[in-house]
Amino acid sequence: MVHERLIMAVQTRRLRMLLEWCNYLPLLAEAVREVLRGLKYTSSAQP
Repeated sequence: MVHERLIMAVQTRRLRMLLEWCNYLPLLAEAVREVLRGLKYTSSAQP
């Protein structure tokens, strides 16, 4: 019984991590977009 409970706990922790990742993904995409925009500006500013 303890083993089953342990597996359940691990699965819920994994699910929670996945949900946190889903929350962070839009922020990550926005950050990447900003970095790419900055790189574009710096590359176009150089002669």
